[in-house]
Amino acid sequence: MTKVEPIKKSALSTTDVFIFDIGLEIFVWIGQGASKAERAQGMNYATKYMKEHDRPDFLPVTQIFEGGENELFDGSF
Repeated sequence: MTKVEPIKKSALSTTDVFIFDIGLEIFVWIGQGASKAERAQGMNYATKYMKEHDRPDFLPVTQIFEGGENELFDGSF
């Protein structure tokens, strides 16, 4: 994993998977061109991120696919 700061929506690459922590929720954003292996590992990446950054287990983790972003996700940039 590579940390990207400050995060801007334009930093999301269609060929990758990103973990986006907005404080009250964690998003796993999956680009359309991400490899099958990366897509399959998205939720595992989020779990690893949560452990490494001492994030509480009760935080919701939402998987979002490129093009299917919701208002909360879009409004967090």
